[in-house]
Amino acid sequence: MPSCSSMNFAGVRCARKTDDLPYFIYHDAHGRLDKVVYLCLDDSNRILGQLMEAELGYTRLIDSLRKKADYIRGLVRQEVSTKNESRQKELKVLYEKIKRFNEIRNIERNRKCRFCGHPLNEPEESKDQIGRKYSHATFHSDIGKRRADILFHSECGITWISNTIYMEKKDLKYIQPLRVKQHTMFSFENC
Repeated sequence: MPSCSSMNFAGVRCARKTDDLPYFIYHDAHGRLDKVVYLCLDDSNRILGQLMEAELGYTRLIDSLRKKADYIRGLVRQEVSTKNESRQKELKVLYEKIKRFNEIRNIERNRKCRFCGHPLNEPEESKDQIGRKYSHATFHSDIGKRRADILFHSECGITWISNTIYMEKKDLKYIQPLRVKQHTMFSFENC
């Protein structure tokens, strides 16, 4: 029976046990760590909420614009043709906004590191990214359906997972961040 591997800010492991835990697969682009990590539902939602904060804001905005467009479309069908032209223009503007916000959301989702927020191809510092491959975490529900794919710079991913997930000392030996300014909760000198 798997147990939750999430860790709070004090370094205490959650360790809830159940048969049906959500999980994520973390893959480091340079082979330092490939791991399946189980999380309880509360911790899975909390971690995903933190990683997808900007994306979820755009999703809510797009949903509200779509509801407004549906309302106006309903009015267009009911009204006389004199007001239809102004309503059609308003609908056109709303759909253009939805299209632009969808593009911005896709950039947030696919082209930015979820840890530092900088573009994947332009890291904050050159030490954040090793080579051209990016680390990623694929979150799944307890029944195996994919919930989200999260991309990181190679060193940002290592820092994120070591600060968020409880790991054995044998795993910590191989994932020490190479960047000087990225601090983790652990001392790697004793490993």
